Amino acid sequence: METTRKIEKEDFVLNEEIINSFLADFENKDKVRTEIEILENSLTFKFEINESTTGNNIYTIDPDSIIVNVIWKSQHEEDELNKNKIDIVPEINIEIIKEGAKNTEKNYFDLDSKIEQYSVFENKDKVNFSYSLSEDNWLRIEWEVKPEFRDTHYIKVLNRIKNYKLVFASPFSREKYQDIFKNFNLKEINLKGLSGLENLELAKKIVTDLVINNMNSKFVYGVDYTISNLDTVLRELLIEGASTFDNPLYKKRKLELDSSVATPDKYYLGYKLIDIFNLVNNTYIPPEKNIINYNINDIELENISNFKDLRKEIIKRIDNDLREIGINFEDYLIFENEVKLLELLKINTFNQVEINLIPKNFLLSGSKTINISNDLRSEEEKSKEKENSLRENDSIDSINKDENKENKSFFSKKENLYWFIPLVIVFPTILLGLLGVWLYYRFGKGAKLK
Repeated sequence: METTRKIEKEDFVLNEEIINSFLADFENKDKVRTEIEILENSLTFKFEINESTTGNNIYTIDPDSIIVNVIWKSQHEEDELNKNKIDIVPEINIEIIKEGAKNTEKNYFDLDSKIEQYSVFENKDKVNFSYSLSEDNWLRIEWEVKPEFRDTHYIKVLNRIKNYKLVFASPFSREKYQDIFKNFNLKEINLKGLSGLENLELAKKIVTDLVINNMNSKFVYGVDYTISNLDTVLRELLIEGASTFDNPLYKKRKLELDSSVATPDKYYLGYKLIDIFNLVNNTYIPPEKNIINYNINDIELENISNFKDLRKEIIKRIDNDLREIGINFEDYLIFENEVKLLELLKINTFNQVEINLIPKNFLLSGSKTINISNDLRSEEEKSKEKENSLRENDSIDSINKDENKENKSFFSKKENLYWFIPLVIVFPTILLGLLGVWLYYRFGKGAKLK
């Protein structure tokens, strides 16, 4: 390393002394021929058995190549100029990736998601990465600071590029195996604002239910296939929380669906990736989350005859009521059964429906039922109904007047008063007399005569 630090790439001359300065002594070193390929920031050492070695067919080389990162003079100077910036040191849990590669064929190994998932270092969010995989399975990962952070952060030249040798599972005959994900079309899942590790089990249920519902029911989740990184990915997303579609703060993750079953009656194989993210239209959460407590009024409409205008006017009315809460319909709510709104478009009828408003995502909870009417009667029909209503009211008034008239007519006739007034006076007197006699004989002197 010290050798290259003092010169430029163009001045680097290969000779036996240089080669030996990089290679430590190892057993049978004299039987090995070494070639070096000079790359931008690395030297690739390729090893072969010398053709002149006696019995060369009994020797093997492992590994047959090594990549060594180097830094040239101008790059060393660049490091010195940026030494006062925050130093980012990219790290990756390569052992997990290597273990996964051993059990997976090269064509089925998703490096993009694994590099993202197993990169663990401070200020990871300020770095982009790219990678390549050579024919002889050397994985080269290169990190660079995002443009907006380059004034304050820096990655030293030797830490920008890492090279790792991967060993993949050997290909085998697939003729008798069935790819169970061949017709699986679920491409993405949105957690819709769900956050916090307390919701981990709910998130797992949401994801597995979606996968199962989109999968051929012949195949059983947890038996014929599984999501190998479900817990890890969901934990990361729930800890990060939601961001908006317009300004996503976090990268999409990839769920790995995997199947490898070989039994006398089952030969299943498959690998599928699903994008998963946590995005909403608006991340503001009002103090009151349960929409049943929102003051959303019933809606009365007239003469709206097409669905687009109807929906627009309904949402406008709802938004007026939601304004005091600081939210709007399109970002936070949906109609539970929007097709019911079509019932409001029956012509020549006074239409009315009950419809439920439910949360569009997990930022809110509960539901709210409102009544919506849309009067599509013609003016003639409205006039007829009004006349009928007036007739009914007139009829009721007439009955009430007749009853009042009968009551008044009784007392207006003098002959009725001649016998009614004495009756009112005499009848109570008789009752009081009878009561006095009963009391006399029950409790007074009359009781002693018995």
